[in-house]
Amino acid sequence: MPQRHRASLWSQLGRVLAAALGLVGAALLAALLSAATQSMSTLALDTPAASPSGPGTALSTTAYAVEAPSPPPSEPPPAPFSPAPAGEQAQPPPAPAPPGVEGLPRIPPWLKVFYRGDPSRKVVALTFDDGPRPEHLSRLLAILDRSHVKATFFFVGIQAEKYPNWVRMTAQAGHEIGNHTYDHLRLPLIPDCDKGPEIGRCQQAIWDITGERPRFVRPPGCELDAATLRAILERGLVVAMYDVNLRDDTPNLSSRAILRHALACVRPGSIILGHSNVEATVDMLPDLISALQTRGYRFVTLSELAAETTAPRRVSAPRGAGSPRASSIRAPRG
Repeated sequence: MPQRHRASLWSQLGRVLAAALGLVGAALLAALLSAATQSMSTLALDTPAASPSGPGTALSTTAYAVEAPSPPPSEPPPAPFSPAPAGEQAQPPPAPAPPGVEGLPRIPPWLKVFYRGDPSRKVVALTFDDGPRPEHLSRLLAILDRSHVKATFFFVGIQAEKYPNWVRMTAQAGHEIGNHTYDHLRLPLIPDCDKGPEIGRCQQAIWDITGERPRFVRPPGCELDAATLRAILERGLVVAMYDVNLRDDTPNLSSRAILRHALACVRPGSIILGHSNVEATVDMLPDLISALQTRGYRFVTLSELAAETTAPRRVSAPRGAGSPRASSIRAPRG
C-alpha cells in the first residue's frame, strides 16, 4: 500500500477514535454532574437555608421553608417541697378553726354571776351538767338536732379527755361547751390554792379538744364561796347558775314528773339546769321543747342569753347573812 494511503487511513482511524472518546467523556461528565446535583439537593433539604443572596437560592428556600411549632403554654411551677428536718415527720397544713371560735355573742362586762336572762324576752337556755357520757349523749344530741335547738353543755375535764370525740361532736353541732371543773370537786371544800387549777385544767382540756375556751364555769353542785368566785373572775370567766332546776338527779324521778316540774317553773329568761347522763331527762326532752315552743319560747345558748340581757338585775342577799355560811352563794330553788 502506498505510503500516502496508509497515512490517510491512520488519519481517519484517529478521527473515529477521538469521536468515540469524546462520547464516553461526555457521558461520564453528564453522570458526574447529575450526581453532584442530587447531592446538593439533599443538602438543601437537610440544612436550614441562610438568607437568600441571589435569585438562584430564593426558590429553594421558599419551597422548603417549614415554620417551627409554637411552644406549649407555660404552667406555673409547682411549689417547692420542703422536707422535714431529720428525725421529724412532715406536718400537715393546719386545720381550719372549729366553727364558733369567731363571732361569738358579746357577754356584758358587768355580768359576773348569771342566774337568769332578760325577763322581758321569751327566751330560755337549756344547760346540761356532767358528762360527756356516751350512753345518753348521742340520743340527746339527736333530739336537739331534730328540734333545731342549741344548748350549753358543762363538761367535766377528766371526762372530756376520756371521750374527746363526743366533746368535739357536741361543739361541731353548734352547742356551747362550758367548764364544770376538771375533777368535779366541790370547790368550797378544797384548799384555795387548788381552786384555780381545777378550773384551769378543765379550760385547757376543752381547748385542746375543740380549739375553743369556755366562757362560763358552773361549780359542781352550784356551790360558790368568795375564794371560788375570785378564782373564776380572775380568769375572765362568768359563773353560770340557774333559776330552774329539773332536779333530775333525784333517785327514781320519772320523766313525767321532771316535765311537769319544768313547765311549772320556766319563765322568760330562764336558765334550765339538767343532766346529760340521766335517761329520764332525755326521755322528756322532746315534750319539754315542744311545749315551750308552743308557748312562744325560743331556745338559745348561754352566751346568746347573756348577750340579750341588757341590764343587770339586783339579787337580794342570801338568807343567813352574818352566819358562818354567809359567803356561800346558792342559786334560787327551781
